[in-house]
Amino acid sequence: MWMELIILININIIIVTIFVMILYYVKNIIRRRDIFDRYVETLAVFEKAKDIAYQKMFRDHILVYSSSGFRIDKANVDKFQPLYVKYVRRTCGPQIMKDLEIIHGDLDSICLQLVNEFIQKMEQDESTIINKVTETEREKIEEVKE
Repeated sequence: MWMELIILININIIIVTIFVMILYYVKNIIRRRDIFDRYVETLAVFEKAKDIAYQKMFRDHILVYSSSGFRIDKANVDKFQPLYVKYVRRTCGPQIMKDLEIIHGDLDSICLQLVNEFIQKMEQDESTIINKVTETEREKIEEVKE
């Protein structure tokens, strides 16, 4: 009698455990599907956050260095990279970052992509600024010669 009761309790525990595991699995599938369904909106927020973060970095750091007419050295670029990623993460918010992490696999790959985009954009803007500074200096020199 006691043995039958213990066996019945164990079977019920196993059934409840399996049921909970199935519910957890189904919940995760539904959550992932919802994340993929709103991927376009998530990506739009992420792109806007990247633009805002870059504008802040450009205004506060890149413009200061580039307006002198010199290229930004590697030490400063290395210092700016984590700061940019931090600004993007703060601007996006934790939920968007979690969603992107689920879609893209891990946070490191997202950060690597952010850093690469930041460096490319910074180099383009830096070249544009330096070219404008040198053009302005040439014009001033030509005015002085005349």
